[in-house]
Amino acid sequence: MANPFLVSLFEFKAWANRGFYDALTSQPLDENRREVIVALFTLDHAWRVDRVFRARLEGTALPIATVIAEKRPDLRTLSAQVAETDAWYVEYVRGLSDADLDEVITFDFVSDPDKGRMTRGDMLAHVLTHTHSHRASVATMLEPLKIKLPSDMFTSFVSGGRQ
Repeated sequence: MANPFLVSLFEFKAWANRGFYDALTSQPLDENRREVIVALFTLDHAWRVDRVFRARLEGTALPIATVIAEKRPDLRTLSAQVAETDAWYVEYVRGLSDADLDEVITFDFVSDPDKGRMTRGDMLAHVLTHTHSHRASVATMLEPLKIKLPSDMFTSFVSGGRQ
């Protein structure tokens, strides 16, 4: 049986990302500004890490060779990719039992030859915290540009933002 709290955390992640990307794509952005370029690369990196861990959880080959893009990501394309990946995670955690969360997975790191070893639960916790920290840093980067972003607080989500 799925862990309802874990499901709600991934629903929150999807909700926060959707609001964030909706806000970004609805405002004029000067994509040649340093802050915007760094923000796009940072958001793309967060999505790439989500995809790497998705592949590890599925037991499939990595879909990307690096966690840093080689060229400037396109915001609208990235928004769609993030939405698809978030939807996958929500459905994935709905199908997990608490026992599944304790299963250990061994993997190769993307950027070096070291081996990693994490439980499914550890991986999912990393995906949640990694994305949130990068989204917060991007919000801080864009603040001086007066780009309006919605609240991404869990309290806002559970208090009525679950739509």
